[in-house]
Amino acid sequence: MSELAGLLIAAGLMIRSIVNLKNTALGFDPEHVLAGRVALPAADYPTVEERRAFFEALKNRLEAEPGVTGVALASSLPALGAGEWWVMADGETYPTDRDIPQTNGSVVTDGFFGTMGVPILRGRDFSPGEVWDAADPVAIVNESFARRVLGDRDPLGARVRIGRSTSTEPWLRIVGVV
Repeated sequence: MSELAGLLIAAGLMIRSIVNLKNTALGFDPEHVLAGRVALPAADYPTVEERRAFFEALKNRLEAEPGVTGVALASSLPALGAGEWWVMADGETYPTDRDIPQTNGSVVTDGFFGTMGVPILRGRDFSPGEVWDAADPVAIVNESFARRVLGDRDPLGARVRIGRSTSTEPWLRIVGVV
């Protein structure tokens, strides 16, 4: 196969992928949404506090731009790949680590759901600064997650922990369902 034929095949597959993505239900309306990716060099931002300060300043600067109606930050965007996490529900027992449910997740700032046009069905959104508050860590989950991980339990107020049986991550209290 010539290089040109290979290039044409690759271009055709890319175009088909874009068309398929355009017809995929994303869970939000992408119209008037601008997304960008920011990577901070570890040498310039070695601590969590320095990275947090950078992103808070970035969010504030973007909110001040004319015409901007909402700004939120996320570790990943819907349909573009999210982190895969094991998540344990408080009060549940899992025979082995393989039995702990896996889910996709993203860390987002307050205002993310409103900015993306995703309605909060139950509970509430994050409060400003709450995402960074280690004293009372909270989470917002979607309906699918609530059914799969919590079953018939009311998700509001339930606690979940990211990781496997030896996890030392803090328990996250669920405050909202999208």
